[in-house]
Amino acid sequence: SLTVHQVSEILGKKKVLPILDEMIKKSVLYIKEEIYEVYKPKLVKYVRLNQKYNDENALQNLLEELSRAKKQRDAILTFFQLKTTKKPIKVDVLREKSGVSSVIIKTLEDKEIFEIYTIQTDRINFDGATNNLKQLNEYQQKALSEIKESFTKNDITLLHGVTSSGKTEIYTKLIDDIVSQGKQVLFLLPEIALTTQIINRLQQYFGDKISVFHSKYSVNERVEVWNNVLENKQKAQIILGARSSVFLPFSNLGLIVIDEEHEQSYKQFDPNPRYNGRDSAIVLGKLHQAKILLGSATPSVESKFNTEQKKYGLVELNRRHGNVQMPKIELIDIKEKHRKKEMKGHFSDRLLEMMNDALVEKEQIILFQNRRGFSPVVE
Repeated sequence: SLTVHQVSEILGKKKVLPILDEMIKKSVLYIKEEIYEVYKPKLVKYVRLNQKYNDENALQNLLEELSRAKKQRDAILTFFQLKTTKKPIKVDVLREKSGVSSVIIKTLEDKEIFEIYTIQTDRINFDGATNNLKQLNEYQQKALSEIKESFTKNDITLLHGVTSSGKTEIYTKLIDDIVSQGKQVLFLLPEIALTTQIINRLQQYFGDKISVFHSKYSVNERVEVWNNVLENKQKAQIILGARSSVFLPFSNLGLIVIDEEHEQSYKQFDPNPRYNGRDSAIVLGKLHQAKILLGSATPSVESKFNTEQKKYGLVELNRRHGNVQMPKIELIDIKEKHRKKEMKGHFSDRLLEMMNDALVEKEQIILFQNRRGFSPVVE
């Protein structure tokens, strides 16, 4: 039998599937498919003392025997120092602390003084240290109460909060309530790039209860998260991920938070399967009878419409955190400026004036150039 890759090399062509399909139709060839395991668990080596040296006299005799083997004796004495922590001792830690080589550890194993064993561990672990949740201001607290009240009537609620209104802090309060019930939480984000800053914020509150799942992780790392979710382990109680995380094997899902729900990035076009991560998450929530919170400063048309049709609950948060003022937005009528001949090239006199003011103050400027989907002129 030949693999498709081998056939490609023999024929000297990259695209051989059309040829193979024709030959299969003519019964010249037949397909044989094999599934093979890609995942390899990460095994960490640990060391322990052979049981026969648990006796004090036997241990004393051992140390006397090794009086001339200084390195081996140092390794054993270091082992006992590390043993006071009452935690399993890694081979690497013992080697580093005692200053001996792997050969010395292997010699002690061959002499049946040490026993080497392995423990399977996850490739990605988060620190277990946590901080208390931040206190919400009166507007956030009001929004939180309204969301909880909305959940009594609707399984899906849209949180329409302006930029920098503190939506994430509201999410953490809701997540904390669900986690305290022993249920799982799925926190969806549209972009992998956004996960890093959210991880840092959520990890401060929930420590090692967080797992992350997205395509930038290796196959092995994703399999470990998959297994932890399947087994409903505490380290996978809160899943933070991109759209593909909706396919994880949840068994006790209590809450789905979909941040920036309006983002087009939730829609997968290529490769197959084509799906919308936000809509799939809503279906997933329905299957598990979980509550679903959509969050956005600029809700999608369909979500806003669903709130008007009373299919979704609606909670609005119109105050920025710390009472920071909203940015001033000024709309310039380009058509009118052209008529009055106040345009200088592509720029209005007002824009150039504001740019000059910013440069005098040594401030930075961002000019957004319209692209597909953005109209250059509002008429």
